[in-house]
Amino acid sequence: PALQSREFEVGRFVPVVSGHPSLWRMDALYAKTRGHSPKQHALWRLTNDEQRGAWPPKKISDESLLAQARLHAVIDFSLGLQSISRHRISTPITEVSAKDDEVIPKFAPPRRWAPYTKGEFTSILVTGGHYFYWSNPQALSTILTHEAEFALSGSFS
Repeated sequence: PALQSREFEVGRFVPVVSGHPSLWRMDALYAKTRGHSPKQHALWRLTNDEQRGAWPPKKISDESLLAQARLHAVIDFSLGLQSISRHRISTPITEVSAKDDEVIPKFAPPRRWAPYTKGEFTSILVTGGHYFYWSNPQALSTILTHEAEFALSGSFS
C-alpha cells in the first residue's frame, strides 16, 4: 500500500509462509501492550523460538552464518510488525504456503491472503514445513523466478 500510494507500480506481492495482515496486527498490538518496539518484539519472539528449539530450523555450526540468519529474521519480523495496512491492495498476490507448516498452522490456512487484495490471487502449496526453503531452496527460487518473470511480462495489469 505504501508504494502504491506513491504511484509506484508493484508487479506482484509474494508472501512466503507468512501470517496474514490480521495476524500481524494482533501481534503488533501485543508488542505495544508489552511496551516493545517492533525490533524489541522481534528479538523477544526469536529468543522464545530459540528457547523452545523452534529456531533455527536446522543446526547451523557456522556462528557468523547463524548471526546473519538471526539478524535477517529479526529485520523481517520487525518490518512485518510495522507494515500493517487495513486496506486491501490492488497488487496481485501469489501466496506461498507450506503443506506441513508447524509454526503458524492454525493461523495460516492456504488462501489466507485472498481477502487482502483487489487484484488477482494465486495460492501455491509446497511440500514441507514452515522453513521448507532451508531444505529445498530450489523450490522457492523456482517460484520467485516464475513470479518475477510473470510480473515483468506486464501480465499483472
